[in-house]
Amino acid sequence: MVICLVFLFAIVQASIDICTTPNNEPAQCKSLYECVPLLQGLLTQEPKVVEFVNESHCGNLSTEPLVCCGSSYTYIHGPEQIERICGYQHSDDYFRVDTAVAAIDEYPWLAILKYEQDPDLIADGNDFDEFTCVGALIGSRYVLTAAHCLRMRTSAAVGVRLGEYNINEAQDCVKSGVFEVCADQVQDIAIQSKITHPQYNRRYGLNDIALIKLKHAAVFNDFVRPICLPSSDKDHAKVGEIMQFSGFGEITHDGPSTEVKKKVLGALLSNEQCSKYYTNSTGLQRSVNENSICMRELPVNGVHFCGGDSGGPLMYSNKKRWHVEGIAAWGAQICDGRYPAVFTKVSQYLSWIMGVTES
Repeated sequence: MVICLVFLFAIVQASIDICTTPNNEPAQCKSLYECVPLLQGLLTQEPKVVEFVNESHCGNLSTEPLVCCGSSYTYIHGPEQIERICGYQHSDDYFRVDTAVAAIDEYPWLAILKYEQDPDLIADGNDFDEFTCVGALIGSRYVLTAAHCLRMRTSAAVGVRLGEYNINEAQDCVKSGVFEVCADQVQDIAIQSKITHPQYNRRYGLNDIALIKLKHAAVFNDFVRPICLPSSDKDHAKVGEIMQFSGFGEITHDGPSTEVKKKVLGALLSNEQCSKYYTNSTGLQRSVNENSICMRELPVNGVHFCGGDSGGPLMYSNKKRWHVEGIAAWGAQICDGRYPAVFTKVSQYLSWIMGVTES
């Protein structure tokens, strides 16, 4: 009995000691006063270091704060580190028979925005959905999304969920032959700040792009990884080339939302051709301009771009490395793929994105 208790205590103690730092580094949870790197960092009195130490908190022991004690006292997920790991997904590493449906580890950068009702704005009890928009993880602490997604008519975005596959399952698992593959637990992270593009115009949908800063860093794994931003040294999609889109929006207009993340294939459409679809549309105070990019869906799709997919990434793969070309902005209220979806062109906003994320 004594041996069993000692063994059980060792297991519990081991599980308590293991932690992950804000830099996604495996480390030990120990007293702050025993963690030399963090103590050295606090001597600098720099606000970023203090923030890092606060995020390293992993519990309390009597009157001593416990911290996840790694090798650094500051964030190392800078642009260079993100550039090395972004855009790769495990689903590109193995053969699959059914490629028309999203794999459990496909689009690991897809983020779902979580909302909270504003009691001062509620008109009735049927105007709220906890998950309404999506976005793309572009770093350990930043999600790129549409500006109009930050606030709905009666609710505001308060958190982000990462690593989701089936929104109705507590544990995501899929069958692969005789084996069962299960995803890591989803990561629900509160929003620290929301940054809307300074020239965003909600009425006309201009500059419909925003950044969300997470309260703490996401933990990267096979199901949570950042996507790359487009840059001058990457090949961009050309008109007619195949691109992909994902989201958790409606299956049909004003219908139920999808349970499993969508996989929508489309071809890049020229802005000139895209504009023709909306020239005679009524009720849309929108236009396709130089800051837009359009996708026309392929007929093979089982699901389509629809309401609730706003903020989602339009993706292009260059040698199995993905980058986000567009952020879903608007489209026709006909969720059957006949009309192209219009996205905010991310490459037009790189300097603004870098200015926010690197400040």
